Amino acid sequence: QALAQLSADELGKSEVDLSADYQGFESWRHAADMLLTNTNTWRKPGGVNVKIGFPAKSEAKARLQSLLTDMNERPVPAALIELRELPVISDDDTSWGLVLRLSRLLPVLQAQLLLVFQREGQVDFTHVALAASQALGSDEQPTDLALRLDYQITHLLVDEFQDTSTQQFDLLEKLTRGWYEHNATGASPRTVFIVGDGMQSIYGFRYADVGLFLKAKASGIGDLPLESLELTQNFRSQAGVVEWVNRVFAQVLPKVSHAERGEVSHTPAVPVHAALEGNAVEAHLFADDSGAAEADWIAQEITRIYRNEPEVTIAVLIRARSHAAPIIAALQHHEVPFLGRDLKKIQHSAAVMDLLSLCRWLANPADEIAALALLRAPFCGLGLSDIYRLIEDQSRPFSLRKILGQAADLLDTNAAARAGSLQAALDWAETRRDRLSLRVWVEQIWLQLQAASTLTAQGRADATSFFDLLARADAEGIGLDPDWLESALDQLYASHEHAESGVEIMTLHKAKGLQFDYVFMPALHKGTRGNHRALLRWHFHTEAQERRLLIAADDRQKNGPTLYNYLNWLQKRKDAEELKRLLYVGVTRARRRAVLTGCAVAGDGIDEFRAPAGSMLGLLENAINDSASPVGVEPSPQSASVQTPIGDVGMPVATTGLYRLSKDQLRSD
Repeated sequence: QALAQLSADELGKSEVDLSADYQGFESWRHAADMLLTNTNTWRKPGGVNVKIGFPAKSEAKARLQSLLTDMNERPVPAALIELRELPVISDDDTSWGLVLRLSRLLPVLQAQLLLVFQREGQVDFTHVALAASQALGSDEQPTDLALRLDYQITHLLVDEFQDTSTQQFDLLEKLTRGWYEHNATGASPRTVFIVGDGMQSIYGFRYADVGLFLKAKASGIGDLPLESLELTQNFRSQAGVVEWVNRVFAQVLPKVSHAERGEVSHTPAVPVHAALEGNAVEAHLFADDSGAAEADWIAQEITRIYRNEPEVTIAVLIRARSHAAPIIAALQHHEVPFLGRDLKKIQHSAAVMDLLSLCRWLANPADEIAALALLRAPFCGLGLSDIYRLIEDQSRPFSLRKILGQAADLLDTNAAARAGSLQAALDWAETRRDRLSLRVWVEQIWLQLQAASTLTAQGRADATSFFDLLARADAEGIGLDPDWLESALDQLYASHEHAESGVEIMTLHKAKGLQFDYVFMPALHKGTRGNHRALLRWHFHTEAQERRLLIAADDRQKNGPTLYNYLNWLQKRKDAEELKRLLYVGVTRARRRAVLTGCAVAGDGIDEFRAPAGSMLGLLENAINDSASPVGVEPSPQSASVQTPIGDVGMPVATTGLYRLSKDQLRSD
């Protein structure tokens, strides 16, 4: 009844005023369930019925339907959505019991880790940061080192402050404690200069908290106030790119910054460079989800750009390493030179798989799978029928060297010659076993097989990385252990830097701080990896300028109103906000032009499309659909793409044979 009396203006406030008592909280939660659907959208007026407590033709039902009619035109308040996620704390909270047990276990594990550090003579970055903080002591008991540094340090300069973690922020507070009182005495001032851009905070997986950036901007560091200065001029991109970013990200990013939720509002930029001809930002949408057509189109477009402008810089920015595979294949097919690091796992290289098979057989000559792999490898290259003739009358496990000795009698001249080369190399290997270092031994066998002659430059580089790994195994006393090799290969990535120049392929995170004339961002339709249920979740909540810790352990109640599920929901919200900022970082790397590509399906209108929720393309869905330019198809012998330029620079679509496509045609394609 009380809910039905609310006006749309009262309900649409940014914050919902909860009653102090628990009953009021439960009433508001029940009200939120009536107002919203399971997907947190406003309930349609027709959904108000007796199932949710409103009998037909009742006055309360009519009033609530009227309220929902007004509210359906407005966004759902964030506080009303969060209200449904708030936890219900009970006395027999299993999660808190697990937190207490972990609080006893984790210090023991930390001590064990320190022993490992001491034994190996190595530490990680987290240990260095913790050691620095501990060396300064607490506010109540500063150490002698802290007192000495207090006299020596008079200025701090911090760059990339938007990606500061709680640990790093605490260190800054310790380094600057007492500075405000010192400056108030009139002595030589102690100063702090901090540089950062909240819209480029993208390192949440390293525990960066953009809320700390917003907190420092609003209230300083510790008791030291900061003066805020915003730089608005953009010296990188042409005006077309800057104007598109201003228009689109004013819609994508939140209207108001919120430190607790990790939300950063958009700050518009003023371009310094004039607009160039053509579309500053374009979207090309493909019906093929495999990525092959998209990658082929990108390679053709890059080839065209290099033909007309050979001196420009071009980058392909990917969200995940797995997205690079079709791009690399397409660039290689079109003979476009490219540079890239840590993009493709080296264990997927054909050369490395052949070398691993060779090592498996050398470690265990009874390994039939490894033996068959050697017979099929390019340096031997026997057909399946030839292999069958060699092994059909052999007892198991068969001897590879024995069947190779029979090849002259069973195979044709060409196949027998190739089998004889493999046999000679393996016989040579047996005479040198344990007489050479592991790397030299395997590499010499590889040379005996003339395997390098079957490889591309990239394959030879991958083989060299494998030989380096063998040298490491030898140095660490591991020896020829194929399982160790396979595990170590899982941590290695191929290097694509044998070209002196070319297209640079890198992840969006690595592109931060860089700039290129042309930027391609493929596979924008692909969503994020699911938010796994970590053993512990925590969140620093600010209340009356005091930071308090919310912490919970995984209670395995996936749908219950528990503290852990609430903290998990908060983390998903922060991840969603960071995805917006990651998209912003990618587009703003472009000096002249940015090209966004992905897979989409037709929407309700003839000129609309739909992208998967939770993807970068989904974030841009409204901006592209609202574009005044028509949606069309670019004819291509190998692919078809739905194209719409989303840069409002007054230029039409620059393509040949553009025509309007119906929804049914797009779906069929």
